[in-house]
Amino acid sequence: MEYFQKVTEIDPENIDALFNIAVLHINNEKLDEAIEYLFKVIEIDPDYIKAWERLSITYMQKSDASIAKAYAAYSEALTKLEYGDEQEAKKLIQSALKLKPDFPQAKAKLDELQ
Repeated sequence: MEYFQKVTEIDPENIDALFNIAVLHINNEKLDEAIEYLFKVIEIDPDYIKAWERLSITYMQKSDASIAKAYAAYSEALTKLEYGDEQEAKKLIQSALKLKPDFPQAKAKLDELQ
């Protein structure tokens, strides 16, 4: 953890270091801290699929299934977009928004695809 924290002192937007800090927090069952770091990653790169996947898993560990499912649907939508399947991505984003209506990244992505 110390190594990654030093990296972020030098480069506060180093996605790999921030993501690894989040994973270490998850491994140490510090879920709120992990979520904080995952959102830092997403602020830098809103399409970072691994961060959305980890958020989903972390919220499931926190027993917040609705948010976990929303983030899982969104990460799957981003994956579909990488493979050019916009129609399926839109459906998944709409599903995510039904589960979590206050989901600004999903709203922005859906607007981008319209």
